[in-house]
Amino acid sequence: MASTFTWLDFSEGERRQAMEVIDQFRDEDTRDELGIGTVRDSLADQLFPGTSTIQTRARYFLFIPWVYLELERRKIGYAHIAKEARKAETVLIDKLLAAGADLGVIGARSRGKLQRLPSTAYWAGLRKWGILQLARSKDEYHRWLDLYYDQLHRVPAADESDDAGSIGSANWHQHIPSPPEGFPDGTTFDLSVEEADYLADRIRQKTAGSLLAHYISHEIIPEAPLPWLDEACQTLPEQLQTLVDHARHFSEVMHGAALLYNLLLAESHPQFADLCVEYRDRLTEWWAEVPMIRTSPVVNKRDAFWSLVESNTAHRVPPPTKTFVNRWHEMVIEAANESTIVDNTDARFLIEERERKIKHRRARIGNHQMLQDWGGKSGTAQLNYRWPTSSQIIEDIVRPLKD
Repeated sequence: MASTFTWLDFSEGERRQAMEVIDQFRDEDTRDELGIGTVRDSLADQLFPGTSTIQTRARYFLFIPWVYLELERRKIGYAHIAKEARKAETVLIDKLLAAGADLGVIGARSRGKLQRLPSTAYWAGLRKWGILQLARSKDEYHRWLDLYYDQLHRVPAADESDDAGSIGSANWHQHIPSPPEGFPDGTTFDLSVEEADYLADRIRQKTAGSLLAHYISHEIIPEAPLPWLDEACQTLPEQLQTLVDHARHFSEVMHGAALLYNLLLAESHPQFADLCVEYRDRLTEWWAEVPMIRTSPVVNKRDAFWSLVESNTAHRVPPPTKTFVNRWHEMVIEAANESTIVDNTDARFLIEERERKIKHRRARIGNHQMLQDWGGKSGTAQLNYRWPTSSQIIEDIVRPLKD
């Protein structure tokens, strides 16, 4: 029987994180096999606030408000809001596909059976960017609407100086551009200049100091496969440069741990002999980068790194995770040669013990039974901090402004 997830009392952030984990298990190359996801997500949130790996295109940041503003106009209350919102979001899928949109249509295959609606993927981002002006999860917002409608009849319209989210004030930002005539008919992912300018302003206002805001403010379209390789990241404000340096260093150092983990899996069963050669080759390529990794301006700033990570209180890093990361970092920086890492008993034990502590009986290293469903790679991709998603969203916003 297929596993199912029942959402009980999760916050929207917890729901989004859980969905991202589910997606990672579908994509074996991005799995968090060594339990460093809290560190990765903290850095990703600071680099690209409001984004997530389950998002696709920027115009969803307007589609969702347009859907809900229409439902609010019709005074749809708690009893029917979830059903009506699902219906509207399902219609949106059909309209996008009918208009020729393909890349990034959430639910293109599932259609009406879609379990994760676009609003779920974007809700936390809408709050972060200040488009949704309530500190509520989607379900909490649904429950709030009956009281909101009741208060609209009894309380005078809120003055502009009122706090967002107070009784009588708008749930959504006052200056959201109006949907195009006939929406959702003929809808595509192409932002108008007005829409792009609005989203750019929200990002500048609500995510100042982030890499996302830097790209948007300077109207730069990303070009590189990783953020720190992009020309736009070669000259950054000092504080942002430090954040990018730490994110890059962590990504490059921990990539070696992920590759060694996969080598240990391959060595655990004779059927994976060819993969042993592949992962040793990939570790050799990684080791060739270690001299450069050791020259990072943040290589010896471990306390500053953890202070930066833990400044994002949404992601608590367990002490065992810090111990593991610090020990691996120490081994990489001090290793005399490649074999000191790849064939070193202590390094191998560190990886094996880390998996055992995370997965217990489901640990794969040396376990033939648990290796039966291994696809040959688990978490081998270098950490990119949502760069593929974020770069697409950035391009969606910047291109109309440049054109």
